[in-house]
Amino acid sequence: MLSVRAPQLGLNLIEVMISLAVLSILIGLGAPGFVEWLQNQQIRAAAEATLNGLQVARGEAVRRNTPVRFQLVSDLTSNCVLSADSLTAPVSVSWVVSLANPTGACDAPTDSGQPVPPPGRILQKRTSAEGSPNTEARSVFVPSPPAAPDPQAASTVTFAALGNVIANAVSDQIGSNLRVGGSGPLVDRLQWDVKLYLALNGSVHDAAIAAWGLKGRYDGIRPISMIRYLASLGQSSDPSLEAYNKEGLPLVPGLIEIITKDKTAAGGPMAALKGNEGRIAVRAWHRRSSPGDQSTPRVDWILGTTWIPYQLPTFVTPSFQGYISGHSTFSRAAAEVMTGITGSEFFPGGLSEWIVKAGSFRIDAGPSSDIALQWATYYDAADQAGQSRLFGGIHVQADDFTGRIVGSTCGKDAWVAAQRYYTGR
Repeated sequence: MLSVRAPQLGLNLIEVMISLAVLSILIGLGAPGFVEWLQNQQIRAAAEATLNGLQVARGEAVRRNTPVRFQLVSDLTSNCVLSADSLTAPVSVSWVVSLANPTGACDAPTDSGQPVPPPGRILQKRTSAEGSPNTEARSVFVPSPPAAPDPQAASTVTFAALGNVIANAVSDQIGSNLRVGGSGPLVDRLQWDVKLYLALNGSVHDAAIAAWGLKGRYDGIRPISMIRYLASLGQSSDPSLEAYNKEGLPLVPGLIEIITKDKTAAGGPMAALKGNEGRIAVRAWHRRSSPGDQSTPRVDWILGTTWIPYQLPTFVTPSFQGYISGHSTFSRAAAEVMTGITGSEFFPGGLSEWIVKAGSFRIDAGPSSDIALQWATYYDAADQAGQSRLFGGIHVQADDFTGRIVGSTCGKDAWVAAQRYYTGR
């Protein structure tokens, strides 16, 4: 008699061996991908933590109206140092947000407004052991021409205050005699500040819209592009001389000249440009390997096609149109509001000044002693802000002067609008 055979349960030896073989193949294929995914997650965690720190620093700078620093550090102990390239200091993803240099004080408590601020004035910090201990964050500042990296420059990002520095100083000088428009009833400091900030920052906001609207409308060239391009064409002054091109740079003795063999001879003024005879040279500032380098002069003859503005190597020139100057537009708008709310174009007492401390320059060594910048009126200060962009090689005069005109319109209109808000109209 035939009977039904009971179903076999489980796997036999051959099936087990086949399953293990297939599993090992799948693991072999998937393991590298999993490891890579895990590494990417750690990198993402470190990057997001760093971004968070930068956002905290920026927010605190705005909230406190004072510069705030984001800094990579070696660790969070009393032996911490600013961390940059692995060749110069330990590297990690530890960072601190602080109001001062935290070196040697990264284990200090956070600054929460204590009567005696703790060392380093740390606002927030993060250790490398949180989230991504196997990931390193590195930053390297490489000057041009290349030189030894600067650990502090590479490790620190400083966020400037929101602004209103001059406005706050003026309010402090006025003291208790705060009268909107320079006349009328006395107001307390809170009411004064609210009305001042509304008008002042509203005017600067309007100025930004106007300035960037014009930058989008006109393709205004920057000095670096203009000088290099014209120098590449030649000189436009004398058709009988070499390198003539009617679209080139005009020759100016002692400033813009043709490179000749007698000038590049040993001991000549353009000896460093030997081999470039027939090209255009300009006598201008050129970047040293470091601010303290004394081996080369600050001003010398260089190829016109290599001209650079007086700026840090990490910020050679803005990457957008030059026309019109934002500095000129913002500053003039603010000057109009300060004149309106104080009732006078003059600073309290008739004079204001800013001290540039000796040795505080970041682009080049200097100044050798303290220098006082002084202004009688708000317009004087605004004009100097715009002119600084000419001296730095960032703008041309058309950018600056037109910016002042536009800024003046924005500032006056903003002051009129602010007064309507003051009265509820």
